[in-house]
Amino acid sequence: MVYDFAVNWPKAQLVQSQLESEFKSIEPLPGAGAFDYAATHKTRQALVTSKYRTNLPYAEMRAHYDSELARHGWVFYEEEQMRDWGIDFGGKTARYCKGGYRANLEYAGGQADYGWDYAFSVSWGLGSLVDKYSDKFSKAGCR
Repeated sequence: MVYDFAVNWPKAQLVQSQLESEFKSIEPLPGAGAFDYAATHKTRQALVTSKYRTNLPYAEMRAHYDSELARHGWVFYEEEQMRDWGIDFGGKTARYCKGGYRANLEYAGGQADYGWDYAFSVSWGLGSLVDKYSDKFSKAGCR
């Protein structure tokens, strides 16, 4: 544990800083109100995220982030329907990658009442093992 901390903590700190710069370079959805911004890391993971409120429909959110992320070198690789304890509120998650980094656009859903409409995050080390063996993931050039 001490070795892991001594060796990987500085790298994770650097990655968090890089992710914060990347996150700030991506323009949020016009007119969306941001809150709950957080940037954190552990020895092998880093995450930068924020929640947003907007009245725009998911199709406009997705189109904006598809364009904005592509402009910064990110590649879309999948969209997934989301459920909250089995209940379908209309939520969706769009996933993107850029090398070893991931980005998620999470739409709460039209029937959700979470206090936020969508969340956007960039991360390192938080990808699912399933991703690494997914055809969509590897065809997008993700690693």
